Amino acid sequence: MGERASMAALGRSQGNELPLEDIANPLIVSALSAVVSAWNYLRADPSHSMDILTDDEAHITYQVAEVLEHIRRGRLGPRGAFNESNFETPTTAEELKNYDGSTLAKRPDIVIRPRKSPPGTVYSRYWALFFEAKIIADTKLLRYGSDGIVRFVKGDYAWAIRQGFMLGYIRENRWDAESGLATLFKKKAKGVGVWSPKHNRVDSWAPNSQVHTCQTVHRRNWKYPEQNSNPGDIHLIHLWLK
Repeated sequence: MGERASMAALGRSQGNELPLEDIANPLIVSALSAVVSAWNYLRADPSHSMDILTDDEAHITYQVAEVLEHIRRGRLGPRGAFNESNFETPTTAEELKNYDGSTLAKRPDIVIRPRKSPPGTVYSRYWALFFEAKIIADTKLLRYGSDGIVRFVKGDYAWAIRQGFMLGYIRENRWDAESGLATLFKKKAKGVGVWSPKHNRVDSWAPNSQVHTCQTVHRRNWKYPEQNSNPGDIHLIHLWLK
């Protein structure tokens, strides 16, 4: 039996319904706060080799993930809620399948899994915070959508849930998330309509004052092969770092 057929049969036999339940806001906030802390640590510590002006996304992301693991294990001071009890080890470039199993090597930039996935689900690997990261600069802004947001919209990442996460590494200080996203969605370029948010809206997402983020909501026009149902919209939280 092939990958797609076997997963469809298993999903039906276990009574697993997709999409899975949302990850709770307190877990999301603790993970995002840890990302901000990791970033600030890297920017402030001259012993690290990260250079936002010259390094590529992969090099920056790898270092962020390494510091996240130090934070999770309490090696950089008090951990707060981002700890070993609540989260597994963050991974980078982990190979995962897309929504229908037609591709088995999709690689989100960072995956952060809460310890306790929904009980009984066969999709526990896919109940996670999936992050895609992009450099933010004038010449690279369009890639944030065409090679970033689109991965969530077409079911490459976060297909089993309704939440996804975009990281922006700001290389040119004139950008912030609100103005950058507004500019991006106004661009008239090939494919923009596929990954533009509903009503071109960019909203603030701030369940508390620990992190400042934006949220966009995007339609997903595909169906789960396991149950022939629509996944619903994907809610993307955007965290831009400078």
